[in-house]
Amino acid sequence: MGRFWPVAAIAIVFGGIGLSGALKPSRGESAAAADVQARLDAVPLAFGDWAGTVNVVPPKHLQIAEAQAHLSRTYTHKTSRRAASVMLLYGEPGPLGAHTPETCYVGAGYRQLGAAAVRDLAGAEVWAAKFETAGDAPVTLNVNWAWGTGGGWKASDNPRFDFAGHARIYKLYVSDVVPRGDGPGRAPADDFVPAFLAEVRARLAADSSLPPSTLPPGVGGQK
Repeated sequence: MGRFWPVAAIAIVFGGIGLSGALKPSRGESAAAADVQARLDAVPLAFGDWAGTVNVVPPKHLQIAEAQAHLSRTYTHKTSRRAASVMLLYGEPGPLGAHTPETCYVGAGYRQLGAAAVRDLAGAEVWAAKFETAGDAPVTLNVNWAWGTGGGWKASDNPRFDFAGHARIYKLYVSDVVPRGDGPGRAPADDFVPAFLAEVRARLAADSSLPPSTLPPGVGGQK
């Protein structure tokens, strides 16, 4: 699918989010979001066996999602050449907890292959499900998603409730294309998610020695 797949994934994720009002963060919130954006931008494009490219997300999409900071990239494994598309959004629990791939992908014409299941990927708890396009040559995607505060990650049934005590949270999507005829085995996310989240955690916790009042909400466990 080339570059079409991550671009389509962006459209699907943001296309399933309804506009609930323009986001107008306060000056303090804007400063915190800018700090988080800088930390996410510092996540390396190459680490371990993975090399990445940046996916551009239109500003209008981010406004609709009420995302105050984000990361959107596609990483390719240097040996297998299989790729994982990752999107990480930062914002308030209400907007970021409103939609899941079960809504967005199905609404975009995919059919879900079985119920979502909770998986543990080296300590990161994520939801996982497969979605397939219609037609004579269907494309199947592995999709993983979770919410967190930058340290731990949870496959939440109700993120708005579970993270109600946090001013800001992170929402994670990771997807990859299932090759035709691919049987049971390791998907790119099995190896990518733990390695990627370790890099994210290191950047978000980089200034954890600072007094709590100087850390942005959601960073270093702050609420």
